[in-house]
Amino acid sequence: MNNYLLVKNNTMKIRTIISTVLFVLLSSSYITSQNCLPNGITFTSQEQIDSFSINYPGCTEIGGDVIVHNDGYFNVITNLNGLTNVTAIGGDLHIEGNINLTNLDGLFNVTSIGGDLIIMDNYYLTNLDGLTNVTTIGGNLKIYSNDYFDSLAGLSNVTSVGGDLIIVDNYYLTNLDGLTNVTTIDGYLNIKGNDNLTNLVGLTNLTTIGGDLFIRYNNNLTNLDGLTNITTIGGDLSIQYNDNLTNLASLTNVTTIGGNLSIRDNKNLTNLAGLTNVTTIGGDLGID
Repeated sequence: MNNYLLVKNNTMKIRTIISTVLFVLLSSSYITSQNCLPNGITFTSQEQIDSFSINYPGCTEIGGDVIVHNDGYFNVITNLNGLTNVTAIGGDLHIEGNINLTNLDGLFNVTSIGGDLIIMDNYYLTNLDGLTNVTTIGGNLKIYSNDYFDSLAGLSNVTSVGGDLIIVDNYYLTNLDGLTNVTTIDGYLNIKGNDNLTNLVGLTNLTTIGGDLFIRYNNNLTNLDGLTNITTIGGDLSIQYNDNLTNLASLTNVTTIGGNLSIRDNKNLTNLAGLTNVTTIGGDLGID
């Protein structure tokens, strides 16, 4: 009887030890799998996106870059729904050249992007609503040449941009309302070639631009409303080839321009009244 109890107790102890070891191993594997792909990942087909959660179970924080790039006309990417488990991207997020992608809804759980956010040459993409929960962008924010793109509303929770902010050649974009909460741009701000942009009201809370401010070739821009809280421009201020710009009144709080000031070929601009409070220009002054 005593031998039986001894064997039984030893058996129970062994089972307990095995269970504990398995639990620790599984827990360790689970924890490790949360932070994954330190070298990043590139998606060139819909199949790769759809099978992401199967190939990388438990992977929620991607350490490196995430690149989504359509591979020709055969491996067409139409949605990012397979990436719904991803909550953070340590490197860059590039979404480029996806001719059939219409939304970014599969990224709605992402809260931070450690590097650049680049949205470029996505023909049918109309908005960034799938990025609604992103609050920080550590690098540059580039929205470039998206033909049917008409809204930045999906960036409404972003408060700072660690690098440059570039909004270039988005034909149907009419406003910058999605950037309302951005207060600081560490790099430069470039707003160029957005033919239907009429004002800059979405930048109302922006106070500091660490680098240059370029406003060029925005054919329907009539004023600079939205820049009223900017006091310092660390680099150049260049306002050029905005055919319907009539005044600079919204720059009235700017006192310091660290680089050059260039006002050129704005056909309907009749005065420079908005620059009344500028006391320092670090470089050249050009008006032509």
